[in-house]
Amino acid sequence: MASLPSESSGVVTIGGKGSSLSPAAVYAVSRRLSKVTIDSSALEKLSLSKKPSPLPPNLPPSNPRYLAPEESLAALAILLNKLVLSDAAIRPTLPVLIEETLNLTSSPETLDFGSPVRFLDSLSRLNGKNLDEIGLGERETGVFEGSFAASIGICAILDCCSSALVNVADAVAALSCEAARADVAAFDLPVSGDGFSIKAEMDVAGDMKVLLFGSKLVGQNDSGPFTEIPAIHGSFREAVRSLHGRIRVELNSGVKVQKVMNAGNYGKEKALATSVLPLAVSIQSMSECSLGRAKLTIESISDDDLRSKVAEVFENVCPGSDWLREQFQSITEKAASGLDYIGVFHHVYEFLVKFREVLAWEAALALFATERDDDSIEKKQTCCSTSIKPNGETAKGKKKREKKKKTSGKGTSVVRQLLKDRIMDKNETSIEDVKIVVEWAQELSFCFDPKDAGLDTLLAKVKEIIESNEVRRLPKIPKGTRDFGKEQMAIRERAFSIITGVFKMHGAVALDTPVFELRETLMGKYGEDSKLIYDLADQGGELCSLRYDLTVPLARYLAMNNISSLKRYQIAKVYRRDNPSKGRYREFYQCDFDIAGHYEPMEPDFEVIRVLTELLDQLDIGTYEVEEKGLALETAEKIGTFVKKRGPPLEILSELKKDGSQFLENSGSVLALNELEILFKALEKSKCLGKVVFDLSLARGLDYYTGVIYEAVFQGATQVGSIAAGGRYDNLVGMFSGKQVPAVGVSLGIERVFAIMEQLEKDRNQVIRATETQVLVAILGKDLILAAGLVSELWDAKIKAEFGLTKRVMNHINRAKQSGIPWMVIVGESELNKGVVKLKNIEANQEEEVPRKKVVEELQRRLHIV
Repeated sequence: MASLPSESSGVVTIGGKGSSLSPAAVYAVSRRLSKVTIDSSALEKLSLSKKPSPLPPNLPPSNPRYLAPEESLAALAILLNKLVLSDAAIRPTLPVLIEETLNLTSSPETLDFGSPVRFLDSLSRLNGKNLDEIGLGERETGVFEGSFAASIGICAILDCCSSALVNVADAVAALSCEAARADVAAFDLPVSGDGFSIKAEMDVAGDMKVLLFGSKLVGQNDSGPFTEIPAIHGSFREAVRSLHGRIRVELNSGVKVQKVMNAGNYGKEKALATSVLPLAVSIQSMSECSLGRAKLTIESISDDDLRSKVAEVFENVCPGSDWLREQFQSITEKAASGLDYIGVFHHVYEFLVKFREVLAWEAALALFATERDDDSIEKKQTCCSTSIKPNGETAKGKKKREKKKKTSGKGTSVVRQLLKDRIMDKNETSIEDVKIVVEWAQELSFCFDPKDAGLDTLLAKVKEIIESNEVRRLPKIPKGTRDFGKEQMAIRERAFSIITGVFKMHGAVALDTPVFELRETLMGKYGEDSKLIYDLADQGGELCSLRYDLTVPLARYLAMNNISSLKRYQIAKVYRRDNPSKGRYREFYQCDFDIAGHYEPMEPDFEVIRVLTELLDQLDIGTYEVEEKGLALETAEKIGTFVKKRGPPLEILSELKKDGSQFLENSGSVLALNELEILFKALEKSKCLGKVVFDLSLARGLDYYTGVIYEAVFQGATQVGSIAAGGRYDNLVGMFSGKQVPAVGVSLGIERVFAIMEQLEKDRNQVIRATETQVLVAILGKDLILAAGLVSELWDAKIKAEFGLTKRVMNHINRAKQSGIPWMVIVGESELNKGVVKLKNIEANQEEEVPRKKVVEELQRRLHIV
């Protein structure tokens, strides 16, 4: 929440260079916490404006619209800002009159916002003036009608007050967690890089953990009102943030008078309602959740009589669930009618005020229950620890076991003390008196209002707690990214090794390009997908973007270096500002194989498809098929039902070449069919045609594709869809250099392949070895020098080895088993004395003694290392 103007300044300036109006400033004006002044330069600009046209006579009648005093002041501040921002002919008379009204001590409740004339008439009378003396111009009328000052003013107050309660609600909930002994496991939310975690919920859970860090008061109470905190409070944060984003714009946007006069209100109030109504829904949920926690706190009071009295007072004084539901229903019905949006916003604000009262009750009860608990503990700790002898003398008796006082969290203890300082200075009612809860609730309700200076202190302290404890909060990764543990990396490295081996077998050379390119390099290459490109901030005088794929950078490289022939592979990360989902990330690897240059027909196309089949076969992920598809749009429009054809390549091709086929009527089609026949027969000769399906359906790819498109589709149980794609892009290099360099390539969707491989490992119930360690040198003791000498000999002999220092032999054995290390070299005191080592086969559970000098030679033999 933006801070309210301090008492030392207490002034909100309207207009002027770089000035802007905030919801907090509007609230300060509405509560008369700040005076209002118009910047002199803005006033001078108004004084140079042309005289307005006179208002047409016989204006249509209108209904009166009166607001609450604070709402009227907020509306005046909005209207004043709109008048100053307007580029229409506005006389300084009207803004100055509004400024004077805002700074009056008298109540503005007589202001009528029903129409421009009603407003100016009531404004004049409030200042002891006559409407005829002031007049009202047509353009000024347009600003009044287009400003929606009443609606925006109320929403600005709503924004300020709801923003203030975001962190207050979390802090109060944390106090309740301790008072009612809640289970805080609900705040251990898993983070998902797939986008399956909601940021606001994760933030709430993190803040709650920080506030409760170190608490010994939390327990096992896993009731709904506590487990719902991340979801309900997170939704409240989102609703407040949405409203704040809109109001911040609405406060400082100008009014296009001509458009307003010609087209009406453009649905401005309806648009505001789309942000306010979700907030009302969230307030209802927050109120119910807060009431639930308050009731559970009451149940935690151990004294039956006191608990009954507190429950009775709570039910009689605190706003209840039934009343809240009725108010919420009234809001929704009024909004559904669409007749009075100002009334809707007014009632939502009142609804928020009631929620503030509920929250104050929850805080008061949490403090009361905790204070009562502390008080009872202190009494137990001060019990008499001496006994009296029959003759009246005292004697030291057996010391009673004292109940240890449990400590609250580092964050909640600070919040609790702040609130105690506030409420306990205000009254002297005994803690045993139930009336104290009512007094505390009333005082805290005032404290949670932005007009109270104590709220800024509370919010600043909560912010300090959360930020200072940031190191204790579990860190997160951005949506659409993920970390890879040791087992996952083992699978990835194995896959990369296979892929690189296939690429090199076909004579491809490695290439690497920058992770970001000039933005102009990437633009215009990806069609609709261009919106998914990540743009970087301009910090070096160049507009740059993260690479979207590896193909466009390749084309740029070829053009920039005047290379007309290249067979290359590249394995690197690319970035897309996409919506994350299962198997779909914002940062991921691509494995590309491309052939650029002039070749015989279908020569590079054949090798690309052959490479793709080799990759998928050697990765051993299961069944797949390679679809070859795509026709020019004009061709597809002519062949009609043929577009639906899909099947074995040579069979479909034979059908397309029958007498009477429309494909034979065009020389280009005949050439394409002849080239496809060459390709299919080459694939048949290469024994990989069985994996290929010919699909005539029109495929829409990226803008740079110019011919046949390839796609590999996985057919196993894991639903990942396409796992590789590619095609011909003969014009892409020419887009950079003007020199045409034909090219064809394929990109393996390695992340989806990894998902399949990981699932296969799980299905096979195989243990994934994260290391390739062959030998564990187990030193039965803490002799690092002994270990260094022995393990270094193994490393020098190219044996993959680790070492450990501990006297417990089973610790060594367990380590070897858990890591899948097949051999152990065990050295203890007896082995040293005899000049031998024990060589242990983990799988066979057999061991034998080997002379120390021959251990390397023996291991090389058994591991088949030449």
